[in-house]
Amino acid sequence: MTVKAAEVENVEFEILMASPLLRELLIGDPPLMVTANREHHLKVRFAVARMTALEELQLKDGAVFLARGDGLYPGTALPNAEVVELNHDQFLRERVMVLHGTTLAIHDVIDYVANVAGGVHFGAVAAKERRALVEAVDQQVRLGGLQATLHALLAIGRVTVDALDPLVRHIDAP
Repeated sequence: MTVKAAEVENVEFEILMASPLLRELLIGDPPLMVTANREHHLKVRFAVARMTALEELQLKDGAVFLARGDGLYPGTALPNAEVVELNHDQFLRERVMVLHGTTLAIHDVIDYVANVAGGVHFGAVAAKERRALVEAVDQQVRLGGLQATLHALLAIGRVTVDALDPLVRHIDAP
């Protein structure tokens, strides 16, 4: 199957436009998910697949680049992947990419895509070293036909939708 460039651009744009929503839901001040849950008091848990033993070994051996991509979301991770449930803060700290020894957590990816890559702002101020590193990877690495950060954001979005589904159903209940 051949994927046309325009189709990839449309998918990338849709993922890019999800970044402001994820930013407001998960890292706003206060996060929208916290505000929405204030009167419902549900225990929101984010199910993620843990890094594989091979990924951990690669990091110990000094891998230059590692991206979890589909391996983060249990529905697309390897069949034998260990799935753990994280609270909101743990989820935001979960690493999704390692670049030259610099770890990028979920919070970092959402922040970068929303505030630097154009989801909300384009080229907003960010730590120069980290920004240059992420931009270089996005220019040189494609995962599933997508820029590395957008590929990560897709998995982050899937995990978030699953985690917030019980809250949405609770809010919508008569």
